[in-house]
Amino acid sequence: MWISSSLDGVTPGSYNDDLTIDNRADVQAWSTAIAHSGRPIWLTVSWALNADYLSTWQLANARRIDEDIECEGRCATLTDWPMVTERFYDLVAWEKRPQAGPWVGMIWTRWT
Repeated sequence: MWISSSLDGVTPGSYNDDLTIDNRADVQAWSTAIAHSGRPIWLTVSWALNADYLSTWQLANARRIDEDIECEGRCATLTDWPMVTERFYDLVAWEKRPQAGPWVGMIWTRWT
């Protein structure tokens, strides 16, 4: 059984590249603590991650590279095609990075 943990709104990224609130050390600390726990814990970092910091984000099992596809009340259904296609444009910054690994549902994933 896996336990899941998520660090949401990490920076740089999440539409905030102010390095005075840089969470990369936090991601490193969480990754190290999980590794030392000996437990199967799945770590996800999100959202709108800055691809320039992939070396840190890849310490997590999954990386949510941008926001949800749900309309959140702005359309008649749960989502619509324009919301879905926006996420494909987010992939451009990641697609040429071989270290990014495989992806699932617009989340780059490192299976461990």
